[in-house]
Amino acid sequence: VKLTVVSQNTLASLIELQSEVVTSAMTAFAKRLERAAYAEGVADLVLDQVAMLPATRERIVDEATRAVEIFRHAGRDVRKVATHVLATVTGQTDEELAVAKKTVVRKTKRAVGKAKRAVRKAAA
Repeated sequence: VKLTVVSQNTLASLIELQSEVVTSAMTAFAKRLERAAYAEGVADLVLDQVAMLPATRERIVDEATRAVEIFRHAGRDVRKVATHVLATVTGQTDEELAVAKKTVVRKTKRAVGKAKRAVRKAAA
């Protein structure tokens, strides 16, 4: 049930973003057509279109950033649900799982550090 809520919230956010993307793209297209209609020559047309490129680039970057943020938030929510399910299945509390995770990370870092030192000694 919790995973369904996460997926529905994510999908709702993505649909809202898509609606805004389409609206902004159509608005930008209308501006480009309007400027093209009022251009007095090919040089004016090209200069007007080039002048609009930074705004278009900024809009696309903002939209991509929002999409990444939506997926990042969804990933955090899925991780919380998975941690809760794991805690329920194993009978451990969320705090016990967090301590176990820290121990594994610490041991992994120690093993990686030892391997790096061995490689440096062998190279020297």
